[in-house]
Amino acid sequence: MAVLLFAAVVFGTLYAGAPASAGRSPEQHTVAPDETLWSIAVEHYPSSEDPREMIEGIRQANDLGGYGIQPGEHLELPPLDT
Repeated sequence: MAVLLFAAVVFGTLYAGAPASAGRSPEQHTVAPDETLWSIAVEHYPSSEDPREMIEGIRQANDLGGYGIQPGEHLELPPLDT
């Protein structure tokens, strides 16, 4: 019985430590007028995350060559890898 309890605790601990992005698909976002990559990163990711890193993730996910975005453009917002 103690072995089963130990296994349950270990499994629960490992599961609780799994990345938040595990199994999650990217969020889709349509750029509104006057939005920037910075404002999107700040709005859609936790304040504990560095917006610069989130911006680079958005750029990579969408194959953006620069930092300019246009209203109406559809962006994929990748989930956090934490």
